[in-house]
Amino acid sequence: MDMEKFMERLEQMAARQKADMEECRRKEKEEMEENRRKEKEERKAEKEEMLKEIRANQVKADADRVWMENRIDATCHNIY
Repeated sequence: MDMEKFMERLEQMAARQKADMEECRRKEKEEMEENRRKEKEERKAEKEEMLKEIRANQVKADADRVWMENRIDATCHNIY
């Protein structure tokens, strides 16, 4: 093999290696973006679940407050 063909093959190998590295970086970037998207969706779902629990607790607290007010009114009414 003469020197010119040898250099040509080296250049081809270097170009293939560069293309492979770029493809690898692109795939890693896509995976990182996908992971970020999934984490964001998970955080959003967790936040929505917490808000549901907070609302349910608020409804229960409001119901308990109304019950207590009615109980106090009834007790006061019986005293007088």
